[in-house]
Amino acid sequence: MAALPLAAMADAVLSEDLHWLPIRHHSPHLAQLVKKTILLRKPQLVFIEAPVETEHLVPHLVDKKTRPPVAMYSALRREILQGPSPDDGEDSTESVRSKPPERLASWYPLMEYSPELVAMRAADAVGAKVVFIDLPHWARDAAAEGSLDEDAPAQPNPAVPEPTERFADQSDFYRGLAKAAGFRTYDEAWDVLFETRPKADTGADGSIEEDPRRDVLLFCAAVRSQATEEAMRSDGTLARERFMWSTIQRTLRDQGVAPRDAVVVCGGFHAFMDRPSLEELVPEKNPLELSETEALDTALVPFSSFRISELSGYGAGNRAPDFYGALWEGLEKGKTLDEVLIRHTVKVLARARRSGEALAAADAISVHAHVQMLSALRDRLAPVLDDLEDAILSCCCKGDPAVDGAPLLKAMREVAIGTRVGRATPDAGQLPLVADFYEQVDALGLEQLLAREAVQNYTLDRSEPLDARRSAFLHRLLGIGVPIGSFQSIGGVFGDSLFREAWRVKWSPTMEPSLIELNLYGESVELAATAHTLERLMTSGGAEDCTTILSDALKMQLDGLATRALEAVRAAVEEDERFRSLAGALGQLLTLHRHAHLRSLPVKTLDELIRRAFEQATFALPGVASVPPEEHEGIVMRLSTIIEPVLQREDLDRSLLVDSLRAAHVASTQPFLRGAFLGALGEAQALDDHELPQAIRSFAQAAPDEQVAAGEFMQGVLSTSRAAIATGSGPVAGALTELLDAVEWETFLMMLPKLRAGFEGLGRRVRGEFSKKVAVEIGLESGAELTRLATSAATAALIASADRRAEEILCAFGLGSDS
Repeated sequence: MAALPLAAMADAVLSEDLHWLPIRHHSPHLAQLVKKTILLRKPQLVFIEAPVETEHLVPHLVDKKTRPPVAMYSALRREILQGPSPDDGEDSTESVRSKPPERLASWYPLMEYSPELVAMRAADAVGAKVVFIDLPHWARDAAAEGSLDEDAPAQPNPAVPEPTERFADQSDFYRGLAKAAGFRTYDEAWDVLFETRPKADTGADGSIEEDPRRDVLLFCAAVRSQATEEAMRSDGTLARERFMWSTIQRTLRDQGVAPRDAVVVCGGFHAFMDRPSLEELVPEKNPLELSETEALDTALVPFSSFRISELSGYGAGNRAPDFYGALWEGLEKGKTLDEVLIRHTVKVLARARRSGEALAAADAISVHAHVQMLSALRDRLAPVLDDLEDAILSCCCKGDPAVDGAPLLKAMREVAIGTRVGRATPDAGQLPLVADFYEQVDALGLEQLLAREAVQNYTLDRSEPLDARRSAFLHRLLGIGVPIGSFQSIGGVFGDSLFREAWRVKWSPTMEPSLIELNLYGESVELAATAHTLERLMTSGGAEDCTTILSDALKMQLDGLATRALEAVRAAVEEDERFRSLAGALGQLLTLHRHAHLRSLPVKTLDELIRRAFEQATFALPGVASVPPEEHEGIVMRLSTIIEPVLQREDLDRSLLVDSLRAAHVASTQPFLRGAFLGALGEAQALDDHELPQAIRSFAQAAPDEQVAAGEFMQGVLSTSRAAIATGSGPVAGALTELLDAVEWETFLMMLPKLRAGFEGLGRRVRGEFSKKVAVEIGLESGAELTRLATSAATAALIASADRRAEEILCAFGLGSDS
């Protein structure tokens, strides 16, 4: 068929007994054509390009209690098994080794005016049977790899534009058409060519006019004629079409229906698929035959206008769901296009006024006149959305559209997309995870969470059984990514901080959609949290990640994972070579050790892990001796993590830490880190009295460009050690005074910001004691009152300059200090 001239290709499809209805997803004009055709022809079968695994949802889709936007959701969970690792050796008895399950999900969204949904409702009205003919999403993914074998790799594949649009972008035909007509986007081209056409009325004999159908077929034939067979094979189009045609032929045979008593609702691109006879068709593997390692869930779920919009990232999305909904409503109620455009303009200007734009009724009148003029200048039969939005900017934006027009652009986007949220009939049921969520909410007395959209505060005492269950439930939701809110521990008298939690929770419209997506992980919140946590554990990035996952699992009361998580932590600690990760793991293990009796954790195992994490972190310490400045803060935090326990626990080797800190101090090329490692030695009580003062004096004897680094060095010292300053403040003050005496004024000003930042990090008491030592060093009496002047370095320099100038003026009049 592809070798025929375009007109012949279209006429061949039009002449078939099987009645083809070419559509574009979410096209109101073609939805009207579909509706009128089915109601007039009254076919026995209506074939629809939709995934076969969701066909059983048709009765729920046509249910009057279903209110679009909704989506047909299907999800395949496939366990991945592989043989023993080569490292296990030939004699390994381990037969399989599991990996995280493969999870493949697909959404097939429908608006009120989606031709597929309109076809279902029209079929229901005339008593026709609806048959879905497209491959399931996981088989489409495999087809795109060139194979439908069950072993073919199938990866999550987000919705992509339909073939007509996808291949049009690569088509010389469409590019030439767009250039000649001035189309800026495919959406604009489609609207001009098809969406603003006259209504699909019936002729005098009651038949539907063929012009709209023929025009769509001609357009799609032109695009298809330039699509190569290789391209259609590699993206799975040919495999899909083979399945569609096989389904159509076999259904007609099995139902005993003649082709003239059936219609096919599909993308116009597919109307030109090959038509082999039933005898020529090779039997296909049934894509719905699942293996023992596969599980399928399907459901009809609420959706929203925003999620159907292309702005949400939906590849086959509609750029303006609400605007096209207004077009559909206008077609259904007999409104003119002008009425639809005026109503849309008023909504946009009203939205912009709410954001502070000074707009009035006169602006709406100007826009209406302008859009008609623009449409005429662009030689169009009627205005489209692009003309209307250009007219709004031209008439209402006073300035640069990219800057001054931002509120208008935002208003246009919001009104075009809309805020509709759909509803699925209760008869469709709920996915198991969603049902379990609502059951748990009721059982735990958390009904207020769903009653209103407002922040609610809960204070939980986990020593109480009900609150412990509530805590686990909320932590599980948080752990699997449901937007439920946030929590924090509460400090207090002994024991309170271990048991009490404060939660701020709030209902969100994205709560149920996120649960639907997570249904792949399990049929209950507990199972989903277990599977999700196990997957995190299997793909974790090191010791700190593993201990975080262990801690999270315990908060979620997934005690069954504790043993496995502990083993994962043990392996990660042995394999990890990163200081920050190992020190972070140590900190979390110490926290778990304090709570071990509450979590039924084996204390001996934790002690062993703490010792090993400490040793590994200490061995890795010299490796961070010269990391870049953006990592300094993280290193300082981790240094304090490993110093504190070595002073409190006898089972940790203090000498090992001291040796590593000295090695890192010597190796570091960063003044801040050299100071931090030296300060850490002081905090670990391993610093001689003369070491820090001598290090400071070495800067006084250095060249000016090296003296500047003294500020960073001191900031590093003070970031890790209070003890070095508190216990050796006299010698340190003396060394610092020598340094400041030795540097030039300009060098001092360059050092001052870092030096000051370091001292401001000290506690007030330590800072006060050190100030007294400095006072003695510079000749002030020990008990004299000192007034601290809080000012910036630049201001201090200005004050000093003004003071010198004042002294010069006084001297000129014989009033200076020398007089």
